[in-house]
Amino acid sequence: MMLKKVILIAGTVLVIGGVSYFIHNAYEEKHQTQDKEVTQKVTVVTHTDSNSEKGIEKEAIDNENKKRMKEYFEKLKRDAEKVTPEDIAFKKWEEGMKTDPERTSRIGIDGFQYPNPFGEKTVNRGLVTDEIAQKYLEKMISNKKEMTKARIDWMSSAIHLNKQMLKHKEVYKEILNRWKNGDFSKLASENKQIKGLVNE
Repeated sequence: MMLKKVILIAGTVLVIGGVSYFIHNAYEEKHQTQDKEVTQKVTVVTHTDSNSEKGIEKEAIDNENKKRMKEYFEKLKRDAEKVTPEDIAFKKWEEGMKTDPERTSRIGIDGFQYPNPFGEKTVNRGLVTDEIAQKYLEKMISNKKEMTKARIDWMSSAIHLNKQMLKHKEVYKEILNRWKNGDFSKLASENKQIKGLVNE
């Protein structure tokens, strides 16, 4: 009787152990399958995200290249249509020749291209004589506010052109070069020098 009880208990323990083992394995297998599915989903999502990032990056590069190409062609178009100061001057001169040919011919194209900064529109750089050069230099010496970069550059250019065979070209050049370099320390002696030229 006792042996039967022991066998029965042992059998029951084995059955319970077997069932527990079976349940445990089934549970583990189920979770492993779920883990595998999650891992696959994560991999797919990561891969998709990676592809999306690459796609977005490629699209950004393509857009940047398109933008640069558009800007380049727009610049080419602008350059082709660009109007130079010479074109503008010539157009003004042409219009002036139709409306007031006498005055326009006195101004000349140079007068439209490089307008006289001293206010005398009919005196272009090619028409600067010794008398005019001295008058302009004295005007600047007598009042430093009259001494602008535009005037100094215009006078230097007129003296360089020297179409009127200026008698005192070297004196003017020396004074203007000093001013160009910011040296205004000799204004008094320059004024005396210019006034001395007037009487020659």
